[in-house]
Amino acid sequence: MVTVKIKEQSNDEIIGLINSLGSGQTELGITELTALLAEVTNRRLGNDYADAVNSIIHSKVAVKPDKKQGKAIGGGPDDIKIREAERFPVLTFLAGLYKILAWFCLAAFTAMGFGIAFLYFPDEILFAAAAVLGGIAFGTILLLFFYASAENILLKLEIERQLRK
Repeated sequence: MVTVKIKEQSNDEIIGLINSLGSGQTELGITELTALLAEVTNRRLGNDYADAVNSIIHSKVAVKPDKKQGKAIGGGPDDIKIREAERFPVLTFLAGLYKILAWFCLAAFTAMGFGIAFLYFPDEILFAAAAVLGGIAFGTILLLFFYASAENILLKLEIERQLRK
């Protein structure tokens, strides 16, 4: 680790330091890297240099793979979703079931509306249209109810996942 007084350096020296960091010639700690990023931003040296320092900081802070399991310690977002499904399998299943049930209700009540219209009101166009629209309306209400229930479950799972982080 090299200790550097960043504020005392010129713009060219800071650019040279960033280039040497990028090539791996120089090693700085997280505190010095954040100070370097702040100085690059304050001096407005350019987005390329700020992005370079930011990627170096990210590579230092990033989760390192566990050699035993071949997985990242702590996992990424995909790993968290897999564990969430394993942690709450019933809630995940219910959310999916509610979404399927929501669309099934819309299709079923629309079909019932058409069935009632053609069976009971074959000659009455106004009543037939009312039956079809009533079926579509009731199916839409049930669609919204079941889909909102599914989204409510998924929202609570997401809140739990964010709190766990």
